[in-house]
Amino acid sequence: MNPLLKQFVEETREFLEDAASGLLSLEKDPADRDAMDRVFRAMHSTKGGSGLFDFDPMTDLMHEAENLLDEVRQGERPLHGALVDQLLDVLDQVNRWIDAIERDEVLPPDAAGLSQGLVDGLRRAAGDDHAPAADGAAPAAAEEPAPAAAPEPIGWQPEWLAEIPDAQRREAVSAAWQEGAELALFEFQPESGAFFTGGDPLLLVRNVEGLIWLAIEPATPWDDPASMDAYDCRLRFRGLSGSGADTVAAEFAFEDEETLRCERVPADALVFPGGEPGDASMLEEFLASAPELHAAGDQAALRRSAEAMATLVSPEIREGSLLAWLVVALDAGREDHVAALLRQLGVRVDSADTPAAAAGPSTPAPEDAPAVAPAPEPPPAGDQSAPEVSAIDPQALRAVMQEQLAMLAAVDADDETAGGRVAAAGRVLKRALVALGERDDAVDAALESASAGEFGALRAIVQGDDPVTEAAPAGPATEAAGGERLTKSFRVDAESIDLLGDLVGELVVAKNSFPFLAERAEHEYGVRDLARELKERFNVISRIAQDMQGAVMQVQMLPMAQIFQRFPRLVRDLSRRLDKQIELVQEGEQTEADKTVIEVLGEPLTHMVRNSIDHGIESPDVRQAAGKPAKGTIRLTARQEGEHVIVEVEDDGGGLDPEALRRKAVDKALISQAEAERLTDQESLQLIFTPGFSTRDTVSDLSGRGVGMDVVRSTVNRYGGSVSVASEQGRGTRLRLAMPLTMAVSYVMGVEVAGQLFGVPMESVVETVRLPESAVRQVKQEEAVVLRDQVIPLRRLDRLLMLDGAESDRRARVDATYDEPQVTVLVVRQPEGSVGLVVDDFQEGLDVIVKPMEGVLASIRAYSGTALLGDGRVLLVLNLRELL
Repeated sequence: MNPLLKQFVEETREFLEDAASGLLSLEKDPADRDAMDRVFRAMHSTKGGSGLFDFDPMTDLMHEAENLLDEVRQGERPLHGALVDQLLDVLDQVNRWIDAIERDEVLPPDAAGLSQGLVDGLRRAAGDDHAPAADGAAPAAAEEPAPAAAPEPIGWQPEWLAEIPDAQRREAVSAAWQEGAELALFEFQPESGAFFTGGDPLLLVRNVEGLIWLAIEPATPWDDPASMDAYDCRLRFRGLSGSGADTVAAEFAFEDEETLRCERVPADALVFPGGEPGDASMLEEFLASAPELHAAGDQAALRRSAEAMATLVSPEIREGSLLAWLVVALDAGREDHVAALLRQLGVRVDSADTPAAAAGPSTPAPEDAPAVAPAPEPPPAGDQSAPEVSAIDPQALRAVMQEQLAMLAAVDADDETAGGRVAAAGRVLKRALVALGERDDAVDAALESASAGEFGALRAIVQGDDPVTEAAPAGPATEAAGGERLTKSFRVDAESIDLLGDLVGELVVAKNSFPFLAERAEHEYGVRDLARELKERFNVISRIAQDMQGAVMQVQMLPMAQIFQRFPRLVRDLSRRLDKQIELVQEGEQTEADKTVIEVLGEPLTHMVRNSIDHGIESPDVRQAAGKPAKGTIRLTARQEGEHVIVEVEDDGGGLDPEALRRKAVDKALISQAEAERLTDQESLQLIFTPGFSTRDTVSDLSGRGVGMDVVRSTVNRYGGSVSVASEQGRGTRLRLAMPLTMAVSYVMGVEVAGQLFGVPMESVVETVRLPESAVRQVKQEEAVVLRDQVIPLRRLDRLLMLDGAESDRRARVDATYDEPQVTVLVVRQPEGSVGLVVDDFQEGLDVIVKPMEGVLASIRAYSGTALLGDGRVLLVLNLRELL
């Protein structure tokens, strides 16, 4: 896959997750400005990225969603449940498209139809029947407050008015406001035979006095090159002049009057920002100081502040354009436009003199014109502290830098304006790169190369191809240290991290061969000095390998938020579908676990949460009849306990009825009536994990098949975890899931049985003891011993593994302190309690990489996998839960 496309896929997934989370937050609190900005930024970034790769259906869909969200942000329409549903459907579809792009690198053939259907759905969900926002809502971008003096009307309203670049419009408006220039728009389409009459349309147009902007395009589509007549003039010229309509018309006095249209245009009609919304976080300092400066009437200080900020923000984005227009208005002393522009930047001003022209062109903007979006609410005016670098969004800065880089690459060296354009773009790039922590000297060298036409070095820094890609934003402490970055971060492919983890794991295992080599050197070859040196080297390598393993494990650790973020949407959708009121409370999202563990936990936790929604939480009327609040609560918590991560799903629903569970199990022939009568209440709760068990009589797409909780237990057990349940009827249920923090390298204890070596996971080992044979008691049909006043059932491991007892080298041991033979017992931890395994002998603990059983051996569930020992032997690792 193309590296840029791969980056787009990865970043878009992050944007979509952020947008979905933000929408759910907005549904609960529509006034949550931070959530609104996150959703809008995510959708805008997704739209921009899809447009870069010509994924038009995705671009069109995200554009429509962005426009609707912008209307909500402006207060023009409320955010109701139906609109949130439709926006979430849009995100789901884009997610499916991203999966298809990752797989096929193109959108599916039906993408255009799906996109249009979702666009229509968005428009239906938005509708015009929803009540408008209250008077106190934020001012809308397209709103046209009554001006102090009505702007001069325009007789001609060309649709291409918005095509005039921002810089040329500012130049024209500045000339009109400060020098009294009369502005004129013209469109000239020469006759097709103009060349045969000695005319030169291009020369004629370029001689127009006061020409500020000129665009040349074909009036009709070009013919096939083979049949095209080079002398057939098919050009159309459009321009903006500062010399007045009469002067412009005089230039075309000898042309047919039907070929020219020229009219005067008021300066106010050209005052509207260009570009699309960018990151407003860089404006925090300006937004903090502008209200006070404007209220005090200190226009000079306000201009200096706006001009300084305009040099930092690219004029190609909306915020930069507004700042540039503000400087023009301040220079001309146009207080009415100053107030309007400040409002569009997000500054609260008291003046009500906002001309219609300041909000945009006096004519409706074309449909493809960028939607106007205000900056976030400014901080209080009293807070004029400089913003920390950490407030800058690195992604937004890089987007700006990509635009500037593209502008640099498009500069024509022969153009007389090339020098100024290169210098302007260079200043923006340098400020942005320095803000991200790049060294001044490296940036200067890259810019110098770019000015000579070599963009490789600059592109590498902008795209983050060098080893020091995205520096973590530096705080004040970093700046105090002379600008040196204290932390560095960059994006690394997960597969590379996995490979590194595997290699370190192999190194940890490989070091186990040193003790075997040392033993051979000493006993087989009699070289004791070499054996001693090997042991010393083993200790050094072991320490280094363990440090490396710890470092790699830390890199592979991910927060539980990676999987927790899917559940707010799940709870919302299912609760609405089942007509229940449920609140999800999440705690411990920052608890970390190995990436593999995080991936494994996804499916079990989904089943557990669905079970709480469907079976646990009652309907509102049932809850109120029981004296409970109508809204139920599901609490999802995570924490670390020792070498395990604990995740609990707890609800305040009706709880589990042990008697009903026993009765249902008997009805489904999962247990006999006699077995049911012997079960305690706590043991009855474990029936929910039995394959085929369900409390529902009917099967739905949510439950009733009896596989959900069985999947939870089998999955968790397969990866060395455990699951338990506790419930109180009428009060609720708590499901507790425990998983090892990491599954990369396992620590096992070796045990000998019948002449063979087996491994037992160390997390299952409670203790090792040797007891006299007389301590073994017969309890009914089972053996047991008493340890510290606790009865421990015994199991003979050779019998469990069906090994030949006649060939077992297990022999009674006679200890010097005892007068009778001893038995060797390994006490292990099980969900039902401790169990003792009778073995022949113990071996030392080993770090091993456990590989799952493959082929025909995969069906032997008594073993969790195999591991390679340092001397080349294969170690079978026992799966005690299945074995016992």
